[in-house]
Amino acid sequence: EGTAGTAGWRTHWNFQLAKALEFQYKLGLESCHETLPAMGVKLVFKDKKLCFDPPFEEVRKHYYKELKTFIMLPSKFTGVAG
Repeated sequence: EGTAGTAGWRTHWNFQLAKALEFQYKLGLESCHETLPAMGVKLVFKDKKLCFDPPFEEVRKHYYKELKTFIMLPSKFTGVAG
């Protein structure tokens, strides 16, 4: 018989897991700015100008990379095997 008799059970658990994932994902989105790794940024006076060190573009790139990693988590979810 194999897994033929478990299709209903797997569908039910996939739905339950999806609901739990959605709930946690929403909580994570609301607090991701607090949980992403901190970056040290300094204000420096360089060539008679006030600048960020590291440059703002690098800070933004790093932040978006971390955010993208979090946002892509649900796409890796496969549910109950089968």
